[in-house]
Amino acid sequence: MVALPVLLLVTAIAAGAIWLAQRNSRIRWATNSIDQVARLAQLHKYFEAYDLAAAIRKYLPDDPRLVRLMPEITDDLSVTTEPPGAQVYLKRFAADASGHFPPRQLAGTTPIHDLPISSGNYLMYIEKNGYASIQRTLSTAAYHASAGMRGISIEHKLIESANVPERMVFIPGSTYKLLAYGRPTETAVQFDDFFIDKFEVTNREYKEFINAGGYLKKEYWKYPFVKRAKRLSWEDAMREFRDQTGLPGPRGWVSEDYPAGQAEYPVSGITWYEAAAYAAFRGKQLPTLYQWEKAARIGIPALYRNAMPWGLEGEETQL
Repeated sequence: MVALPVLLLVTAIAAGAIWLAQRNSRIRWATNSIDQVARLAQLHKYFEAYDLAAAIRKYLPDDPRLVRLMPEITDDLSVTTEPPGAQVYLKRFAADASGHFPPRQLAGTTPIHDLPISSGNYLMYIEKNGYASIQRTLSTAAYHASAGMRGISIEHKLIESANVPERMVFIPGSTYKLLAYGRPTETAVQFDDFFIDKFEVTNREYKEFINAGGYLKKEYWKYPFVKRAKRLSWEDAMREFRDQTGLPGPRGWVSEDYPAGQAEYPVSGITWYEAAAYAAFRGKQLPTLYQWEKAARIGIPALYRNAMPWGLEGEETQL
């Protein structure tokens, strides 16, 4: 009558022993793997280091070596939107051995405060029903350029989908000071909200400007022409803007046409004046230096103002 309880007790003891052995094995694995986290970090393989560290912390959450490594391989992400309630997704910008990128993962709903993430490069998606979605890059590299700098803070104003022009993105206005290396001035300027094109102008799009008589209509050419410090008349300037057959158009074109198979290539071989005229043709205008840099650098803190040296344009563009 006592055989069954004894059997159950023995089975329980055996199961406990197996569980304990497995746990001790995992703890040994975790202990021996911490050095691998450090090696991955030294190779800047932060995603791999972060994932391994996360697995180790299940068994050694307070290991002092791991605690020291975590600030090197992680950062804290905060995202706020106006209005709140937007879903934020992160997609690691790191292909696997087969060349495939991992799917995006939901990071949370705004406002997000101090979310631990791996160091590395990401694509960020911000989405809310009824509003234009935002896609942008996110890199922790700049934030680790200075010792002890932690915490990435992203702010975005969401615009209702119906109010966003096609293939354009919203950039909030602000008082802005140039950050690029070699900037010509320290003066800050104030500008309003604006939209900027997502993509380069293609050969196909620029040909529409030519076909519509863009080089024949003065109303599109709104800026004085300067060549070697000398002002040119509109007629003289138009003779400068010729393709390889002497017809109006980009320098590499032939008979006002782009090379075969390159309809969707970005247009090239044009001057600033031609770009400005094309923008006027579309009912737009070229961004100012301040607007261009604000759009390109949005989210990069002023602390790293010398991190990305860019070329700067003068007040008058030469032919």
